[in-house]
Amino acid sequence: MAVRAMIGLLGAGVLSGCGSILGSLPVIGEPDQTPPAPAVIPDFPRVADAPAGPATKPLAPAERAKIEAELAAARTRAAQEKREQINRAGAR
Repeated sequence: MAVRAMIGLLGAGVLSGCGSILGSLPVIGEPDQTPPAPAVIPDFPRVADAPAGPATKPLAPAERAKIEAELAAARTRAAQEKREQINRAGAR
């Protein structure tokens, strides 16, 4: 009984290593939905080949200052609104 179990486990181990080989046989094959393998395997991208930078140009100093001022004003308004909200809640 133990010999049969050992033979069974050994056979399962041997056949599990053949799964990739058996899958490529024409009798078994791949599912119909599997895309075809590429004819030429592409190379890995090179590490030093970085993509080009963004196509946008940096902001002019005047535009940057205007945006920063708008952001500061928005922060001030938000902080003031929050203080007013807290004061109204505390007055109740």
